[in-house]
Amino acid sequence: MEDGQQAPAVLGGERVANAIPMATFTIKPPEAFDFAKPHEWEKWIRRFERFRLASNLNSSTEENQMNTLVYCMGDEADDVLRGAVKKGFDDYFIPKKNVIYERAKFNKRVQQPSETVDVFLTSLYALAESCEYGQLHDELLRDRLVVGLKDSRLSERMQLDRELTLTKAITMARQSEEVKRQQTDLRGELNTASKVAVDALNKNRGKLPYAKQFKPKGQTQGNPKFNKMNTKSSRVFY
Repeated sequence: MEDGQQAPAVLGGERVANAIPMATFTIKPPEAFDFAKPHEWEKWIRRFERFRLASNLNSSTEENQMNTLVYCMGDEADDVLRGAVKKGFDDYFIPKKNVIYERAKFNKRVQQPSETVDVFLTSLYALAESCEYGQLHDELLRDRLVVGLKDSRLSERMQLDRELTLTKAITMARQSEEVKRQQTDLRGELNTASKVAVDALNKNRGKLPYAKQFKPKGQTQGNPKFNKMNTKSSRVFY
């Protein structure tokens, strides 16, 4: 065989005159996952699995494979991963709550006499976190707010609104509370102004010249002579 000539390849025991050299290429990872399209997750993860095998990533350490997966998915994957890790620790360390008991506490909560709407609402949100209401969260929170208000008239108005939402109920409750507060302030100002006017009038009366009422000497209500004179006087006029 002369120098520079390629030896014929052997395939299945037979020589092949012109062997085709193996192609070499760089395997690119899949595009970043679009978190706005969660329904495409299965399609994306299948593509990543092919990439993992084709690039021999599967022979790498588990840590490296996980980091590659998160990197390929994109920046949002970091937030999801942190949330998943936190949830895992929460499930492990925090004991499972009694949902029936938590819902009973939620359904018994009413607004206290001296409690503002915002304080009452904050308490309802906190109680609802342990109730596992899911998609019914806002509706049940709205219902508890309506029936738990201390203002019975406002509660009745809300119940008559068939299109009442949680946001609308919160707005109505806050506005009603603010109007009542303003009315109380106005009544207080009016009462203060009236008291000041009365005090000023009484003070001015004390500065007027004293007018002594004339009474003839000896003519008093308890004097018999005075009563006798009054009797005679009345006869003159009549």
